[in-house]
Amino acid sequence: MRKSTRISAIGLSNPPEGPEPTKPFSTRFSLRSYARRVQLLTPQQRSAVSRTGFGNLLLVPNHTLLNKVFLTELMDAWSRERRPFVLRSGEEIRMTLLDAALILGLPVAGSPVSFTEEEPFSDLEESYGATKAKRKVAMSFLENRLDWIGEDVSEDFVRCFLLYTIGTFLASNDGKVDSRFLRFFEDLDEVSGFAWGAAVVDDLCQWLDKRKEHNVRYVGGCLIFLQVSTATIARS
Repeated sequence: MRKSTRISAIGLSNPPEGPEPTKPFSTRFSLRSYARRVQLLTPQQRSAVSRTGFGNLLLVPNHTLLNKVFLTELMDAWSRERRPFVLRSGEEIRMTLLDAALILGLPVAGSPVSFTEEEPFSDLEESYGATKAKRKVAMSFLENRLDWIGEDVSEDFVRCFLLYTIGTFLASNDGKVDSRFLRFFEDLDEVSGFAWGAAVVDDLCQWLDKRKEHNVRYVGGCLIFLQVSTATIARS
């Protein structure tokens, strides 16, 4: 069967004798879900979120759609060894911390956002429905909790909304979010001192490595950031 040659979303063409295209990816990333939740916030709640350094995310438009053709080809161009996207022309595209700062408005300097499997299980995690054996919080749990909180501007609201932001927008996964993130929200005055933008870039790199090495179908992470930060360069 003759292989077809097609023009790619980033101005490249697949040669007739080239490898079979990587299978399309699936994801539970949903910018619209996050944007709908943002629209329910009161001005006072928005101010409380902004004080943690996450305020710029509240301004993200909800009409931007994922271009899965472009993203699939971009993932194919990922280099695990050097960590840029290497186009067939030889040009390299990189996600940078500056991109994260400018596009997401998140801090990229400060204490690292990292944890280990040996992280002590906290009472705060337990209060969000996580267990020692399963340190995950379902997004449906967070949505119901935010609905129950309503217009209240409490520390519980801020923690719940920030965890929801991570699970739907910044580090989307399988409909759940790691409860260990709550450690960074124990003292809300210190949240802005963590390098959240760097964490977004690192999470995406891990997903891209996994996709490249194992050709997995499911890909998480902040895919809209990946698309926006690379699209203009790739198409220039």
